[in-house]
This record gives sequence, C-alpha cells and structure tokens, in this order.
Amino acid sequence: MDCEERKFRGIEFNGYVEENGKQKMRGGAWVKGDLHCDGENVYIFDREGSIWRKVYPETVGQYTGAKDDNGKEIWEGDIVRFMDRGIGYVVFSEGAFGVREGNIDNVEDDEMEVIGFGYYKIEVIGNVYENPELLQRQEDE
Repeated sequence: MDCEERKFRGIEFNGYVEENGKQKMRGGAWVKGDLHCDGENVYIFDREGSIWRKVYPETVGQYTGAKDDNGKEIWEGDIVRFMDRGIGYVVFSEGAFGVREGNIDNVEDDEMEVIGFGYYKIEVIGNVYENPELLQRQEDE
C-alpha cells in the first residue's frame, strides 16, 4: 500500500525515524503522529515535539485503536501473542485490521484472520522490523 492510500485512513501513524539516511533498525527511535508524503520521502509530524520527522516508508503503520492486555497500544506491524492461539503480526488489509500467522515473507493476502482485539487475550511482544526472529521461532515450533 502506498503512502497516499495510508494517509487517508485517518487516526494516528507511527514510523521508524531515519537517522542521516542510515538503516538503523535497532535501538533507534519510533515517532507517532500525522502522516505526510512528499514524493519518495515520508514524514510523521511528532505532536509532542511539534516537528516533522523523516521515517523509513516501509515502517509506517497505523494505530489500531486497541490496546493489549498490558495497556500497550497495538500498531500495524506489531507482533502479538494470542494467549490461546499462538503468535502473529498485525496487518491492515481490505478495510480491516487482522493478524497473520507465520513468516512475513511467505504469506498470501488471503491468509489473514480479521480479529476483534477485545475478544482474545493478546500481548504485543515486538514488531516485524526490529524482531522478525519472533515469527521465525513460531514457524520452527
């Protein structure tokens, strides 16, 4: 999904801050706020710091509007553990948030389960950008 399509879904977005053009996906900073696309560049307006921050486009995700059992916000791209169903990652597809199971590189669009986050015990345990190994472990088990 391109930046313009994401921008019009409303509410809040997050993205991983680009540090001097370097790909630094561990130990860096996430920013959340309003999404803006300028050609190939993607920015998120950090409402707390009142500043536009350039982010890696592939890391942009939307807030689902839900929180996990520990009160942590659930974002598109988060890896979640369902207490009674296993591990998956949050996606937005065909107008709804859902969870896909397995490796992010081996999934077809039709393999998504639309979920109601309030119906299952759920815990955010990482995200697909910083912790992809969590999904690999699920496949190995």
